[in-house]
Amino acid sequence: MASGSVNPELVRERAAATFNIRELTHLLDGGSEKTERRKELEKLFHEDPEFRSNVPQCYLTYSEAYADALQKCLKIYQKAMVLSDPREILTVADAILHDSTPVHVHFVMFVPALMGHANEEQQAKWLSDALTMKIVGSYAQTELGHGITVGEIGPKMGMRAADNGFLKLDHVRIPRENMLMKNAQVTKEGDYIKPASDKLNYGTMVFVRVLLLDMFAFNIARACTIAIRYSAVRRQSEITPGQGECQILDYQAQQYKLFPLLGLCHALRGMFANLMELYKQANQDLEQGNLQALPELHAISSGLKAFCSDMSAKGIETCRLACGGHGFLLISGLPRLYATTVAACTYLLKCLAQPHLVSNKSAFRFLLEQSTLNVTPFNAKLKGQAAIRQLIPFYRAAAYKHVHRAHNKVRSLVSTGVTQEVAWNQSQVDLIIASRATIYYYMGLNYLDWLEHAAISEQLREVLMRVCHLYLLHGIYEQPGLFLVAGLRDENLEEISGIITELLKSLRPDAVALVDAFDHHDMVLCSALGSYDGRVYERMFESALKAPLNKTQVPFNESLL
Repeated sequence: MASGSVNPELVRERAAATFNIRELTHLLDGGSEKTERRKELEKLFHEDPEFRSNVPQCYLTYSEAYADALQKCLKIYQKAMVLSDPREILTVADAILHDSTPVHVHFVMFVPALMGHANEEQQAKWLSDALTMKIVGSYAQTELGHGITVGEIGPKMGMRAADNGFLKLDHVRIPRENMLMKNAQVTKEGDYIKPASDKLNYGTMVFVRVLLLDMFAFNIARACTIAIRYSAVRRQSEITPGQGECQILDYQAQQYKLFPLLGLCHALRGMFANLMELYKQANQDLEQGNLQALPELHAISSGLKAFCSDMSAKGIETCRLACGGHGFLLISGLPRLYATTVAACTYLLKCLAQPHLVSNKSAFRFLLEQSTLNVTPFNAKLKGQAAIRQLIPFYRAAAYKHVHRAHNKVRSLVSTGVTQEVAWNQSQVDLIIASRATIYYYMGLNYLDWLEHAAISEQLREVLMRVCHLYLLHGIYEQPGLFLVAGLRDENLEEISGIITELLKSLRPDAVALVDAFDHHDMVLCSALGSYDGRVYERMFESALKAPLNKTQVPFNESLL
């Protein structure tokens, strides 16, 4: 294959698309104007040679990776400062900094905390310096002990460029004026004045949770792009003897692994758009002293960040496994995506251990207060949107039943004299299952609503509805135990299996086009397997030649053997 040419397999795949790829890109970006603006901003990096690495990131040492990210952060900051709104460059820039950044927490958590919790005097003192990076904030937790020592915690599974450290404080007096006092205060006499409502403390963390949904959608979309493009290029074994090796994307098992993840990408994208609007509205209400929306937003965002991080990490790992041995290579880009995403499962573990979705009655009162909930039996003969719409009551009924079961168990234990805390601990499994069922329902409902109200052509809507249909059916088929309480029967699973088979077949011609619509530049994918041109084997070979051990004679056989 000539250098610069596109693999013929991908040329054929793209020609087979049944919808306008650009139209879907506009939907995922939030409109054509946002797509054009994103591409303008991307050019600032894609056409800048300083953002192109001569050596793949995976060959850099820990210190080199950190220094490289810090240098690029400085360049990003310089580019941002010439824009009318520097914030709009952050998401685009973050996409090409593959191992996180040393200042990510500064912009995502520290600056929003100053905006939301510092009073006017404190903002005048610190905010301008924070925005211009004269001061850089950190997320300082003290789990490792107390003293006056600062240090680096050492290499992690991923996110090498994020310099996570430890902070030990010993007999250190924090100046009173250094405590953020917009909502709570400490008097000169040392008395603590609580905020008017504890809900005022939710702001920054809710904002971070919303942004995490965007990150999950972004990462799983990149993984799907890599795995599906690779699966269209890779040929292996025969389906029919004598007809030659086939694309591995033609194997039903490969389709079953990957195609439902396209639905997860879209569900997360729609969920992020919805939650961001809820956050903006809650923020406006907060400025007017109205705190009613915060508990619900707090509960929903907590549940979403916990379960969506888990689903995204598992989805990326599925993509990696679908690429076989080549997915094990760091140059595939998939191990890095997995490490970045699974990190969220680690630092969000507390949400799974303390599932307060169910305890938050204001968020799910509509489930707790219903005395009955009727579900129409599954009808395999329904077609189109009616076939999809009938699935939502199953998701709702599962959430309803599990929420009531968990709520009643806690209440029953408390009625026997057990403390609330002990009852909570003895009901954790039920609470987590109830939270999971509720999140699945919430995401499914929002996903379908997002598609039904999207201003798109019927041709595109028909394709996306099939993806949604597959996503919802796959959720039931993979977790039948969750839906038994909703009236799911054995024969329903057989019917669902048949419908899934037909959906996989119908989506096969559009698979590559669906990931092309994510519109991820090769610099963003950073993958030998998933590049737009499909030159998988050439890129793997070129990358291998850059390995340090291939630059010199290897002396170890003489000195050690």
